[in-house]
Amino acid sequence: MPYEVQQYAIGRGWRNEWFYDEGDGITLAEIFATLDEAQEALDEFFNDAAEDIAAGHSPPCKQNEFRIRQVGGTATAAQPNAAGGAP
Repeated sequence: MPYEVQQYAIGRGWRNEWFYDEGDGITLAEIFATLDEAQEALDEFFNDAAEDIAAGHSPPCKQNEFRIRQVGGTATAAQPNAAGGAP
């Protein structure tokens, strides 16, 4: 079952805000084949963000504003967010 990283925003709720350029003006939402791949990408994002924050290039981000969810089928009842909390 494929997975996506979702980010919470006030007024929009939980959405996949991760996109990549396929070329020729085509932009697609980033989808991961496995939960492990999605978690690796999210971990890399947080590591990169920590470096940018430490260097003063970006404001802090909150890990509880990100989560991983199954897509394209029936999701499991309780999928923890990136910080390990409840959905």
